[in-house]
Amino acid sequence: MKNAPLAEIFGFSPANVSRTAIRHRADRLCPFNNVGPNCTKDKKNDPLGVCSVFRDARPVITCPIRFREEWLIASDAARFFFPEGTQWTFLPEIRMKDASGKSAGVLDLILVSYDENGLITDYGALEIQAVYISGNVRAPFQMYMRTPEEYNNQDWSRLVEKPKPDFLSSLKRLIPQLLIKSRILRAWDRRMAVAIDEAFFNSLPAMREVGSRTSDLAWLVYELQSDALAERFRLTNTRCVYTDLRETIAVMTEPEIGPEEPFLKLLQEKLNERLEQERG
Repeated sequence: MKNAPLAEIFGFSPANVSRTAIRHRADRLCPFNNVGPNCTKDKKNDPLGVCSVFRDARPVITCPIRFREEWLIASDAARFFFPEGTQWTFLPEIRMKDASGKSAGVLDLILVSYDENGLITDYGALEIQAVYISGNVRAPFQMYMRTPEEYNNQDWSRLVEKPKPDFLSSLKRLIPQLLIKSRILRAWDRRMAVAIDEAFFNSLPAMREVGSRTSDLAWLVYELQSDALAERFRLTNTRCVYTDLRETIAVMTEPEIGPEEPFLKLLQEKLNERLEQERG
């Protein structure tokens, strides 16, 4: 599979021809704790069952449901939010409102701790940020679903619109989540964690790390590591990075300022064109 663009289809490597993998493709099943048994990405009736794509021969997670494998992200977030031994559970997709009653967005997971009477004692929000894709991902996916054997023997190096991770678009999606949701949570003295792919996290601006106890924004960083025996990738936490929310927002919203000369040159060219037109 030279330069194959798709790392996982319905949870399995395209090269995996086990009974389980074939059944998941045939029935369009999601093995990662979706709201139902089937994949619902893009279209419910015709789902785009791509969980991750390759970048430099390494899989990058492009579906938020992919992060739900064995609910590892929930356990990791709970260690950030609560003391050891705390009784907790999570509530998915909770809508948040601002002071005017308008929607401030939907929180992917709310982890709540509770006492013996079932009363909430604390909570924190976990956001899941998969990576957006540029290029055409549906074309190679449909080709694989029609004729897997042709996909496996295809040379994808010449594919014009080869799907690849779009970190810039992903960052533009992430920033509003932090600007709105996390600021509200911070005002309520609650904390947030973000589950994010390793490659995406490495593309973000450098952030100053703080201690886990003083942090109000934790980055739970994951990568997909190969399980050769099972012919699958396994979600693996590589690190937890603890940061300060206000500093993080400032870093992410601060533009990278280049030299003024190219802009001044452009202005001069435009002015020359205008003056030339006026002279007739």
